[in-house]
Amino acid sequence: MAAWLRGVLPYAWPIRIALGAMFLYSSSTKLGDLGAVVQNVRQYNLLPEPLPIPFGYALPFVELGLGIMLVVGLFTRLAAAGGFLLMLAFMVAIAFSLLRGGEQPSCGCFALSEGEQISWLTFGRDIVFLVGLAIVFLDRALRVSVDRYLFGWGEESSADTGGIVAEEELEPTSPPSTESQPS
Repeated sequence: MAAWLRGVLPYAWPIRIALGAMFLYSSSTKLGDLGAVVQNVRQYNLLPEPLPIPFGYALPFVELGLGIMLVVGLFTRLAAAGGFLLMLAFMVAIAFSLLRGGEQPSCGCFALSEGEQISWLTFGRDIVFLVGLAIVFLDRALRVSVDRYLFGWGEESSADTGGIVAEEELEPTSPPSTESQPS
């Protein structure tokens, strides 16, 4: 594992909480107008009808669940993996739309009424979120989380490295002896 990652992992818990807050904010702006979410999903022209309807209705609730799980640290790795996949889906939709050209749809990322147009900056912002979710997923220490206190998940002994043990810290094991033992 990269040295920079070992240095970042002790800070995975504030990253986790910030990403959870981002998902909570995003869902809170969408829950009040699910019809607008469906319409926004349709604007990307990626899903065949009638898929934008269930996707648009489910999206704010998925974001709400991910946000809660990340903020409190409940099933943290599952939430980080789910958030990672959701961000990948968003990035694919944004990239296809930008590469297709023409008039760009409203991002629909946070406040639907603001009408922020997608751009490569939006794509870049999602890359930052994606990296943050990867860091949260790789963190084995699970500091400041329900997972650690309720289930005992996380690693106490590796707290300084975020659960990652460097190869040089591992004790070498000797291969089994091939010499015959006297009986």
